[in-house]
Amino acid sequence: MNNAFNYIRDAKGVDIEQCYPYSGQYGMCSYRSDCIGASISGYQNVGKSEHSLASSLSSVGPITVAADCSDRGFMYYRNGVYYNRNCNGNVPNHAMLSVGYGNSSGKYWIIKNSWGTTWGDKGYVFMAKDKGDTCGLSKFASYPTL
Repeated sequence: MNNAFNYIRDAKGVDIEQCYPYSGQYGMCSYRSDCIGASISGYQNVGKSEHSLASSLSSVGPITVAADCSDRGFMYYRNGVYYNRNCNGNVPNHAMLSVGYGNSSGKYWIIKNSWGTTWGDKGYVFMAKDKGDTCGLSKFASYPTL
């Protein structure tokens, strides 16, 4: 996450989607300084606990998170509360956006993924909350500062 925030800060912003649409492919990044949609001054790391993540969500808003999402159960997630006690929470391999939390069928984080609306629950996954930091979700949490 920090590398992405440093890039946005150093480039003086990030392009709007009209100028740089999502392609879903690997390749070189492109950047058009005439299409800046937002800029940041830096970023703030959140404390490495679920309590810190919940507190930051309540006071700041959406928080970027990273987790080990290599499990097939995650890749093919459709609905319900996702929990995997065997994932490696110290080695994240995917970044997402935590947008809230709930407790209608057990405590969970509401996470927006980047794999489109046909994945998961309309593009979201509900990851178990307060069960030992599922897949390291809170360990690498951060948000941009303006």
